[in-house]
Amino acid sequence: MLDLRLFLPKRVPLPLIAVGCLLVVGSWVPLALILHYTQVFHERPRIHLFQDMDNQPKLKAQAASPIFNDGRAMRQPVPGTIARGRLAAAAGGPAQTGRLAGHGGHDAPPAFVTGFPDGVRVDDFFLARGQETFNTFCYPCHGQAGHGDGPVNQRATALQLGDSALSYGTSWSPAANLNQVENGALLFGEAAYPNGQLFDVITHGKNTMAGYGHAIPVQDRWAIVAYVRALQLSQAPEAATAAMDAADQNATPKTAAR
Repeated sequence: MLDLRLFLPKRVPLPLIAVGCLLVVGSWVPLALILHYTQVFHERPRIHLFQDMDNQPKLKAQAASPIFNDGRAMRQPVPGTIARGRLAAAAGGPAQTGRLAGHGGHDAPPAFVTGFPDGVRVDDFFLARGQETFNTFCYPCHGQAGHGDGPVNQRATALQLGDSALSYGTSWSPAANLNQVENGALLFGEAAYPNGQLFDVITHGKNTMAGYGHAIPVQDRWAIVAYVRALQLSQAPEAATAAMDAADQNATPKTAAR
């Protein structure tokens, strides 16, 4: 059997030990230099070995651009562009738009969905979700009970009635009172304002109200519509009941909403 000890030196020379120690200590120097380099501020940019797409010619938001006539780097989406996650809405359909398919046109007024479209089930959970979403997006202007007395509306009205300088010369259109009754009927009741129209307003806005289609999912928009109807029943029960009865009598057949 081969004994490796026969090939080992009896005694390691001191110069070899010294060289080994120097090599070990010297191997720490690059690590110390790298650590020092990462902790010290440098006016010159760091060495970037792998560029990937970190450094590239581009224009950031609000930057000027000499390429376009208006000088703006931020551009409107190309016509026909569909945002990620919005393909279903772009395809249309009553549940996505609140409008009846095949009704209305460029010159004719749209026909809105009455009641709720297929796939929307109104139950306690759905109303609770509608309340949560309403209190997040609608309450600031329309108020907790939908009377148009939210904190934003109150503050804006106070600024308009007080020192006009505090409003910086801007005007304020009061938020709609969703429970307003005129001549015994709800102004925004289901008979005069179908559920699909409320959905459309939430999606695209109306007058000075901005649309929330980009921020509120489709199901949550229908949940808000259901909660608004619940608010109207609690605040103006007689007018709301009459509006729903009238809407049921004039409702489009279910097959037309598909």
